[in-house]
Amino acid sequence: MAFTGKEFLLFLVSGWVWMCIVRCVTIDEISMLVGGGLSERSTIGLSGMGFTGPIPSELGLLTNLTALDLSNNHLTGSIPPLLGQLVNLKVLDLHNNSLSGAIPIELGQLESLENLDLSYNGLSSPIPPKLGQLAQLNRLSLDNNRLWGVMPPELGQLTGLEHLYLYNNHLSGATPAPLGKLSRLRYLYLQDNNFHGLIPPELGNLANLDYLVLKNNSLSGTIPSELGNMSSLRHLYLYNNNLTGAIPPELGQLTSLQTFDISTNGLSDVLPAKLGQLVSLTDFWLHDNKFFFTLPPEFSQMGNLTVLWLSFNNLSGNIPSQLGNLAKLKDLYLDNNSFSGSIPHELGQLTSLETLTLNGNDLSGPIPSELGSLTGLLDLDLSSTMTSCERVNLSRFQQLRSLGLPCQPPRSAKQTNIYLLQLGLGDQTTEALDLSSLPSSCKIVNLTDPNPRLKRIRFWDACNTGCVVSLRGTGARLLRSTRRHICLHKISVFLDGDLPEPVYDDNQRFTNALKNNKGTYDLTDPNFVDYIDLGPDGRAYTGVGFTRVQAGNLCGNPEAKRVAAIVFGSFAVGLLLATRAIILVARWRRQKRPNGDLQEEQDSRSWKYAGLYVWGAALGVLPVVDLVTDLFVLKEVVGAWPMWVVLASICAPFIVGAYAVTLTWTSITRPALRWSGMRFIWLWPPPSEFSPDSHPARNARAPHRWLLALVLLPFGVVGVLVQDVLAVVGKFGFHLAWGEEVVSFERYHDARVSVEMLLEALPQVVFQTGLYVVGSSRATRIYIDEQIFVQSIVVSLTSLSAQYCNVLWEAVYEGESLVGVLVGRFQKIAGQPFLFTRAALDRSEDEGILRDAGVENPVRSAYTF
Repeated sequence: MAFTGKEFLLFLVSGWVWMCIVRCVTIDEISMLVGGGLSERSTIGLSGMGFTGPIPSELGLLTNLTALDLSNNHLTGSIPPLLGQLVNLKVLDLHNNSLSGAIPIELGQLESLENLDLSYNGLSSPIPPKLGQLAQLNRLSLDNNRLWGVMPPELGQLTGLEHLYLYNNHLSGATPAPLGKLSRLRYLYLQDNNFHGLIPPELGNLANLDYLVLKNNSLSGTIPSELGNMSSLRHLYLYNNNLTGAIPPELGQLTSLQTFDISTNGLSDVLPAKLGQLVSLTDFWLHDNKFFFTLPPEFSQMGNLTVLWLSFNNLSGNIPSQLGNLAKLKDLYLDNNSFSGSIPHELGQLTSLETLTLNGNDLSGPIPSELGSLTGLLDLDLSSTMTSCERVNLSRFQQLRSLGLPCQPPRSAKQTNIYLLQLGLGDQTTEALDLSSLPSSCKIVNLTDPNPRLKRIRFWDACNTGCVVSLRGTGARLLRSTRRHICLHKISVFLDGDLPEPVYDDNQRFTNALKNNKGTYDLTDPNFVDYIDLGPDGRAYTGVGFTRVQAGNLCGNPEAKRVAAIVFGSFAVGLLLATRAIILVARWRRQKRPNGDLQEEQDSRSWKYAGLYVWGAALGVLPVVDLVTDLFVLKEVVGAWPMWVVLASICAPFIVGAYAVTLTWTSITRPALRWSGMRFIWLWPPPSEFSPDSHPARNARAPHRWLLALVLLPFGVVGVLVQDVLAVVGKFGFHLAWGEEVVSFERYHDARVSVEMLLEALPQVVFQTGLYVVGSSRATRIYIDEQIFVQSIVVSLTSLSAQYCNVLWEAVYEGESLVGVLVGRFQKIAGQPFLFTRAALDRSEDEGILRDAGVENPVRSAYTF
């Protein structure tokens, strides 16, 4: 397949340019020209022509060629071995194509070759040792391929070589010592491979070497002291290897060295003072090693130094005040060491400084006010130290982008333009974090130290448009009020999971972005909080702007479905078992009941007596507790649309009950309650409306009573509350009485509870479960407190289950249907009390109802209060 969209074919012939306009020439047609117009050419330059397909092997017949440039095309396939016949070829440039396969060993026959560039392809083979026969070679570029195997020692025979680029391959084995014979070599790039073993001391013979790049390999052992002989070396990169031991003092002889990077190794021992002789050094990277003892004051002699990076070592002692003499210093990283004492005020002389990190040290004392002179600072981190902030005035740091503090942000932070705040408080007793003094430009706050007692956070203005607080590893347990504020605003508080980290550029400048495996989040996007995804194991409180809260967001109660399934499943199983038990026991008790007698027999055994008392008390208390938990839920949703649903469900049973009460009032000619002689008595077992001489307090019906009931409805609400209290108290055995008459609200209570079950408990269980599963979000303006909602759902289910069991018992025991009992509770004088006489109660005892249960001398308990 060939590309046909180009109409210009450029031939560079013997140093002069010849351009001809032809029809669309293809790479295949070039092979047809080999015996014709191309046979006399010495140079072919076809770079960037967009050719595709394989390289024509016929090009190997152009024996007059001195330069063949097919770079920057889309050529595929392997390199033709016939190119090895181009004995006059000096330049072979095939870089930036899609070539594959092996490097032909025939290329080792190109004795005149000076430049071989096969980089940026997909070549996969060992490097042919025969390339070491290219005696005239000046530049060898095999980088960015998939070459494997060892580096041939024969490359050490290329004595004219000045450029050797083998980086970003899969080469392994030891670095060949014969490379030390390449006396003219200036650029040696072997990084991003799998080389292991020692650094050959012979490399110290490369007196003309300018760049030595061995980074990102698996080299081990010590740094050879012989490297100090490379007098022309300007850039030394050894980072991310497994080097150990001390830095040879001889490296201090590299007076031309400008870049020295030995970071991310296992180097240790004391930093040699002789390194201070590297007067040309501009970038000095020693971080992520095991250097200890003090920082040599001689480092202050490196007057051209712009970057000094010593993070993550074991350096101790005081920070040398002489560092204030490094007038050109832009970046000073001393974080995560064991420096002690105070921060030298001489650091305030580093007026070119853009980055200063001292966090993670044992520094103490006040933060020097002289640091206020560093008006060009972009990044300042003093967190996780024992320094104090009473002298800190941040108002002068107008260019500051990221800030780290060992204290809560002072008021002057409001006058900065920071994007990121690192807080390492050190004090694990902090309970409240006040971030209100942060500027609106700040989008992320990261707490770096444990704060297990942290409960409250006061957020800042930027959280109205989106902000992030990371609490990973702090052990903080936030209060409900703080969690509510988070979930209803554009705030994300990270706890665990694939947490987005700040993104920095090559100069370690914060880029105002966060990144994790799920993506990159631009903090300037007003909706960035909605996009944050912490992965399947993530845990965070995030106030999102949509109703379906993502997994791992604790605002959405991620375990809600599982909890709801467990709760409803448990109650379902319990009701099935209870239904079976009630049916069996109620039928058995019905068979034992005396013929024609509607009064239940009483069991004299104390545990059954106590059980009936507790069951009656539970039936009275559960609806009250259910109402209280619903009120807590109502408080949670105040101001949001669910408030009206919850409120309507709570009020509906009261309105129905109030109407029933007022309707009863319009039908009474003889009042049920009288003040004269009123008292409370404790009477157990409670009287039943089926007892002899019991009767409702109703004697007549007033005309148009429904209209009068509506007029009296406001008073009926008060009446419902009073009768509810008397009914619940009656469940504990306390009854109103005067003279020989006792008042019972049991049937009223049954009717009220049935109404409440249908209009409040059942709808609330369904509605609250739905809200609980959906979760909190600022889109719905609802905060779902898991404890409150689960508690309310469980109480409602318990109340429903208890009332169901009570109705089922009555239905089976009385031989009625379940629906019939429920309907009867609404129809049978709902809202009206029953009156009993003591004489009737005494007669019921004399008739031997209790004696049938085996009680020899039954006496009904009745105490007057």
